[in-house]
Amino acid sequence: MTVGSHEKRLQRAGLLGLAATLTAGVVAGLIAHWADWGLPASLAFALLLAVCAAAFFAVTPWWRKMDDMQRHAKLISWYWGGVGGAAVVLMALIAWTGTRSEWMQGAIVLLAGQTAGAAIFEIGWRLNRRADAS
Repeated sequence: MTVGSHEKRLQRAGLLGLAATLTAGVVAGLIAHWADWGLPASLAFALLLAVCAAAFFAVTPWWRKMDDMQRHAKLISWYWGGVGGAAVVLMALIAWTGTRSEWMQGAIVLLAGQTAGAAIFEIGWRLNRRADAS
């Protein structure tokens, strides 16, 4: 496989993943709209989780086509960019809305979810590496 061929496949997979993710965003917006109009919260949550899972599944081919350096660059940029961006937003929320505002509470809940998700995947990764080593 030539480099050009690999890059084209990577681009194609990335564009398909992006299109699927944008579609998932539109569908999630519709579900949120239906929730405003009386869709039970538990059903809305289940549907939103399914849409989110579909979006994650849709970008898997793109992720698998990347080489190790490309994956590492994505992980580093998400880690430092995400953590840095979150820190800036939290500081702005504290400065302009206070520590007890609804905005701040929402941000804390979001960060708690991200931290829990990161911890779960970190533990899984470490357990997988341990199994590979033995």
